[in-house]
Amino acid sequence: MEQSPLICQGEGNCKGKKKYITWNADMDNALVDVLFDQMALGNKADPGWKPQAYHAAVFTLNTRFNISLTKDNIKNRLKSWGKHYTTVSEIIKQSGFSWDTQKKMITVDDENVWTDYVKSNPDASSYRYKVIENWDDIVLFFGKDKANGEGAETAADVDEVLPNEEGGDVEFVSASLGLEDIDASENFNIPTTHARTRVVTPPFSKSTKKRGRQMELASAVAEMSNSFKKYISAVKVERPDAMEVYEEVSNVVDLSKTERLDVCQRLISGKVEEFRLLKGLPDEDKKDWILLLLSRPLT
Repeated sequence: MEQSPLICQGEGNCKGKKKYITWNADMDNALVDVLFDQMALGNKADPGWKPQAYHAAVFTLNTRFNISLTKDNIKNRLKSWGKHYTTVSEIIKQSGFSWDTQKKMITVDDENVWTDYVKSNPDASSYRYKVIENWDDIVLFFGKDKANGEGAETAADVDEVLPNEEGGDVEFVSASLGLEDIDASENFNIPTTHARTRVVTPPFSKSTKKRGRQMELASAVAEMSNSFKKYISAVKVERPDAMEVYEEVSNVVDLSKTERLDVCQRLISGKVEEFRLLKGLPDEDKKDWILLLLSRPLT
């Protein structure tokens, strides 16, 4: 059985020992929420995150979970997510492998094919039954170059960022999830909430090359930040005013009062394109469009 470094607790108990923190699903979700908020605020630089984003993440997680994270812990978590994205994306490109959106893990059609794949890609072995609960968020953060292939990293590239020494990842068990990996190398105390936690990942080194790789991984979010802000601005501009909707609908003949009010509610809270189409249709077609909208179930 592999020997794993202990998670140290209490003053004076960690002298001469490696110190780690385990991340659980709640912490991951909180970090995702903070990062998306910071993107919307424009705190994603090119490349990398602005200091305000790291400070917000550290403050939020430390306050919510009564722990002592640092900026480097946040950076290391993002590196771990980057490794997930690179490795899993490469796996599911291969014939016979796919991603189960319900179970949040890869699926394998033929175990013999998987065995052959792992022989040439040993870093993939730990992902056979790994549950990555926040995979959709990871894709949003690291999937910028998925379509065009530019700037995408290989598994070997990520290994330069996340070296594997005597073992694998820091893993945790939550009430509803399978094993998940995380690592951090800061010196702090933390209460243990998962009895079956096992830690095997060594601290990250701090070479210039690895910092450069980390910036490459983070740069994917820079473009997303700009797109997100443009999207928010566009939505605010295009959203029709309630009175504008009511006036447009009132000009359509042969509608009952109930139909007018019902379609107004749908157009105000629904897709902007539906109202724009109503405005652009010839007068004789507007009633048919409204009746079609009313025939659809509310979503």
